[in-house]
Amino acid sequence: MCVRPAHRGQGIDWQLGKRLIEGARHTGYERIILDSHISMIKAHEIYLSLGFKQVKVPDDFPEDHKPFVVFMECDLVGEP
Repeated sequence: MCVRPAHRGQGIDWQLGKRLIEGARHTGYERIILDSHISMIKAHEIYLSLGFKQVKVPDDFPEDHKPFVVFMECDLVGEP
């Protein structure tokens, strides 16, 4: 998810994430898993505010990429 620099700071990223979660829940998905570069700290804060939690990097993820990636998961079952 990316918002152009001229439009940042307006909450568009959070709104996009919220709609994605609502759409996935409505469609019947039970969870969303995302990965992000470790440098994307602002994005991680947004994901956390949307209900994502950091999870372990999957064992089958390329070993040489593991130090540079953050995986997060959002449980869609239950209350929104």
